[in-house]
Amino acid sequence: MQIQQFLKQNANFILVGIIVLAFGLRYHKIGEHGLAGDEKYSLFVSQFVTYEGNNQHDSVRKPGNKYFTPKEFWSEKSLPDFFDSIARLDTGNGALYTYSLHYWTKDFGVSDKSMRIPSLIFNLLTVILLFFFVNEHFHSKNLALLASFLASISPFYINYSQVARNYGLNMFLALLATHLFLQLIKEEETNRKPVLKYFLYGFCALACELCHLATFPLFLIHALYFILFFRKKRGYIAFALAALIPIVGVMLWLRTDGGRWFIDYVTNSVKVYNQMALETPDEYLNIANLKNILKQVRHVISAMFLLVDGYPTLSVFYKKTYFTILATSIFSLIVFGYSTWKLQDREKFKLRIFLCLLSFLPIFAIIAFAYQDGNTFRIMPRYVAYSYSFSLVLIALIIKDLWNRNIAIRYLTLGVFTIQLLMISKLINNIWEDKAPRYFMHFSEPRKQNPYQFSAQNILKVYAKGDTVLYPSVFVEKRGGIGMPTFSVVDAQLTNFYLPRNSEIIQRVNINEENRIIIKKADGSQKLIFDFKYDKYRY
Repeated sequence: MQIQQFLKQNANFILVGIIVLAFGLRYHKIGEHGLAGDEKYSLFVSQFVTYEGNNQHDSVRKPGNKYFTPKEFWSEKSLPDFFDSIARLDTGNGALYTYSLHYWTKDFGVSDKSMRIPSLIFNLLTVILLFFFVNEHFHSKNLALLASFLASISPFYINYSQVARNYGLNMFLALLATHLFLQLIKEEETNRKPVLKYFLYGFCALACELCHLATFPLFLIHALYFILFFRKKRGYIAFALAALIPIVGVMLWLRTDGGRWFIDYVTNSVKVYNQMALETPDEYLNIANLKNILKQVRHVISAMFLLVDGYPTLSVFYKKTYFTILATSIFSLIVFGYSTWKLQDREKFKLRIFLCLLSFLPIFAIIAFAYQDGNTFRIMPRYVAYSYSFSLVLIALIIKDLWNRNIAIRYLTLGVFTIQLLMISKLINNIWEDKAPRYFMHFSEPRKQNPYQFSAQNILKVYAKGDTVLYPSVFVEKRGGIGMPTFSVVDAQLTNFYLPRNSEIIQRVNINEENRIIIKKADGSQKLIFDFKYDKYRY
């Protein structure tokens, strides 16, 4: 009791300490490893530059002229360029994030650290909001502190704080929308008329969808909870009107040049992934049957629930010892269910049911998507990231329920969870060393610093007037499709992002070279800048 009283009396001071801890864990090595996979898409779209240069016929895709400069590459771009870049590369998804990132990079540049800092900021805001969310709706500062602490050390959160993608913003908005949702219900039940808050909720829901369209199951869960536990007619009308904001907003976006190809792209990608699942299946992409889905979903469950995080990546020896943690987690969930069933306070009961819906239904949603698609591609932790905050609150409640049991159960189970903290620390270190489980991407060996930024720095050191920079091209054979280019300019584009905007450096793409960036000196000699070694450094 003395510990609980101390925590309650010093909650604000402790929260500051948690925020400092969270910042340190997220900032450490944030710019150490080069942009990878979809992070490059964020870079292209945020700069309004089309992947492979469809809107760069004045630079890397000049008709009849193979030479270009960084100044031409950085020619002025406008809203139609944003639409073109996001439609061709990001399928029209994540528009709010990448458009906001455009203005961030205007002030802070496009370095890897700068690109990732917004994710860190929004995740820190999520840790803070989680405290207020729990404190307001569960009326416990100690529980709020515990949830925020769990969020601060979460490997999943730390990983996505170091990824230049929309998930950090999306997780914050999902928690904020749910916070507003519960406030609205509370105010409706006390006969207040929160008209402005309905607008805020509606626009927050729209922001979630424009950050990632796959967030829509969250609002179906809101609707389900509303139908189960709310009975005021005026509230139904108000929520229906509020729902028009995200519905109309998304429909309008899907009619723009930036979003109108989204449905066609998803339909086509399903066909492509189904073909890949049949011809070249692997651990993460296979045909959608029960065995393959269960095999894949274990990675999602592990990532989404801190008490078992890291389990699928363990060696055989550690999996045997980890059985104790799994068994304890199942037992703890049973204790939570029993405690919930015995609750006399109906409001607390409803909130616990809501947390269970928010924590588990998104997993069933991606399983349903897999059966619908015919492949397991969409069974990934990031596609249910919007529900992660609620699983942390659920775990905090589980720990609270265990603490309130008899002393033997309390210390035995909490002792086992202390062992899990060691696994968490190992996972955090693996994130810093780029050896993390497949939260976002996984690499056979850790990434080096950004090879394109490194190449740009080397070019600036070596280049002299009269020289020409030669970039490699990944493919030289004509690909299928009307209007498809016969050679790639991506390596040239990615390097130019890090060259000075007003530079007059002469450059061209060498379609006969696949790996090396070279400077051809005025006297005919050559200087190697970088060798990508096929896919080794093209993360």
